[in-house]
Amino acid sequence: MRLRRIGLTRFKAFKQADIELAPLTILIGHNNAGKSTVLHSLAMLGQTAEAATTGEQLATSGTRVDLGNDPLALTNGPRHEGWGISLLWEGDAQGFPAQLQIDVETHAATQFGQIFNVDRTVNFRLTDQITIRISNSWPYYGQPNEAFQLEVTGLAAPFRTSVQAGSSSPWSSFPATAYQGVEVDTEAAKKGDITALQQLGFQVVTPLLLYALPQSLRVFRYVGVDRHVKNSAFGVLQGPVPNPQNAQEIVNTLAYNREIRERVSAECRRVFGFGIDTQLVAGISLTLIAVDKDDRALNAVNLGAGLVQLAWILTHLDMAVADALTYTTYHPIPFVGIEEPELHIHPAQQPEVAQIFANYVNADRQVIVTTQSEHLLMACLQLVLEGELKAKDLAVYYVDHGTAQRLQVDEKGRLAGGLKGFFEANRKELTKRLEQLVPDGD
Repeated sequence: MRLRRIGLTRFKAFKQADIELAPLTILIGHNNAGKSTVLHSLAMLGQTAEAATTGEQLATSGTRVDLGNDPLALTNGPRHEGWGISLLWEGDAQGFPAQLQIDVETHAATQFGQIFNVDRTVNFRLTDQITIRISNSWPYYGQPNEAFQLEVTGLAAPFRTSVQAGSSSPWSSFPATAYQGVEVDTEAAKKGDITALQQLGFQVVTPLLLYALPQSLRVFRYVGVDRHVKNSAFGVLQGPVPNPQNAQEIVNTLAYNREIRERVSAECRRVFGFGIDTQLVAGISLTLIAVDKDDRALNAVNLGAGLVQLAWILTHLDMAVADALTYTTYHPIPFVGIEEPELHIHPAQQPEVAQIFANYVNADRQVIVTTQSEHLLMACLQLVLEGELKAKDLAVYYVDHGTAQRLQVDEKGRLAGGLKGFFEANRKELTKRLEQLVPDGD
């Protein structure tokens, strides 16, 4: 299933925002406007869902992002009001169009120390008339036989029932009445048979809440702006790191995984004319090297930051695909969030970065980026004009003081209302320069 919407309420920079995502979503705007906040919300929930503990705490500080140790400090407003994050996925569930939603809301601590609730809802359309909705919450304080609520609309009279939970945590749950492996009469359900509707409903929803939801949260990769390889050599780790976040981890990951290294190298060579490789130094350290067209090896530290920046991003894009394939029951869509991918990359090479993103999302993957570069954004819009990227597969948002305004993209790659935040600054600087160059009265 693909993530279609992010809703933020009183979270960091935002009072309220609803962001409809496309396969490629680009966030533009001034510094401190809230662009990073969107990526932080996903990274925080992702690292929480993968935590080795019971998952009954919010991992605001973790391996993907460090937002401090106090979740309520992230509230935009009085801390007792708390904040909310809502995520909506859409896709196919056993042949039926479905939506999967999770709502996380924080609040002042209860007597048990609990500071957040989680609501999960699955909707799927059985026929043009009949829709099945199943929901549950964590923690649940009602009767055990009311843990999961099923509602069917489109019948002569709406039908509702409740069942007990087989297991429940903030990020993974399933009803006790799962009907997995049981043959269900789908045609009877489509005709309104209540027993068949219940069986089908819980059979469809169980893998979504048990597997799809937590795995879709975990698969998100966050690539921050600190992508520098400053040292000429790093210590050898015991193996590749699942989610490398610093230079040593990146270099070791590339050293241990030849297939990823070769793919990353090929893209770097296409963009910069240099491939990349790793090399043992004195048998105890690793160095990242750049390889020119004559196979001459140069220490990547001495070559420049742009090559390393791109290699870092490409490594995560490639690893996200591998992540999705590790889940045998459900394959989430690879999803990567990148802060300012244009850093240290000349405007002449930024269209190549845009092409990498287009190729990635055209292979049924998802990317969300923040950028300060009109060159990168214009390159993406040009790809729409050239037919390399569909207009519906590109969403552009102008983020300003905690608000997110979508700028509609048409089939010719034009933005409704123009390129906000860029051309205004360019025009201001050009006007100022012309006024200084042209004497008064001329």
